[in-house]
Amino acid sequence: HAGLALPWPKGAYLIRGWDFGATQATIFSAYWADEKDEYWWDLHEFFARQSDVDRQCKAVLDLTQSAFPFWNDRAICSGVKDYCDPAGNANTDKGSSVKVLRTYGIFPGFIRMGLQESLAVYNRLLKKTDRFGRLVYRIDKETCPQLYVASSGGYRYPVDGEPGFGGDEPLKGPSGGDYDHVADASRYAKFNCLRLIREECERAKRSVGALDRTDTVNRRKRYY
Repeated sequence: HAGLALPWPKGAYLIRGWDFGATQATIFSAYWADEKDEYWWDLHEFFARQSDVDRQCKAVLDLTQSAFPFWNDRAICSGVKDYCDPAGNANTDKGSSVKVLRTYGIFPGFIRMGLQESLAVYNRLLKKTDRFGRLVYRIDKETCPQLYVASSGGYRYPVDGEPGFGGDEPLKGPSGGDYDHVADASRYAKFNCLRLIREECERAKRSVGALDRTDTVNRRKRYY
């Protein structure tokens, strides 16, 4: 999946996935689709520790201009779409991250999702090939260094002796290299956009454990 200096796919959407907190991440991706296949390339990342949402917005807008100067040229880029953690819309004692984004003219979308469902979509994307046998997912490992390491094993479940061992959530925070932030930012965007792969996961989930409706299952007892 990995490459260097991946080109911009002409006509793709520029997708920005956001994760908030004291450690922040935004993943810049190219997304395009036709009736049969969807494609996703992760092309750039913003990652900062001990920052805030205001500085994150300024950095993301600056990076959009420098790395994707064609973002508003509709002959090259179909548009810019933003997606974030649904928790970023909550009004807490720390305020709402989404409200800060709106002051910069950024209006992110978000849908609530389960961790396992979103990981399933992510994993399915990594295995997916198009009708020509090409991988539909690619990542630029030079401009997405944190996400590349996270995808290569940095984002993982805790082992014995690490915080959260025995639970059902991946390792988080500094003890896990903070890889959860880039992984989360990437998951939010992918889960919102990848309609065909999400539908494929839903079909698979419905088919697993389906009852055999023939007369051979739980056959009524007969007494002779």
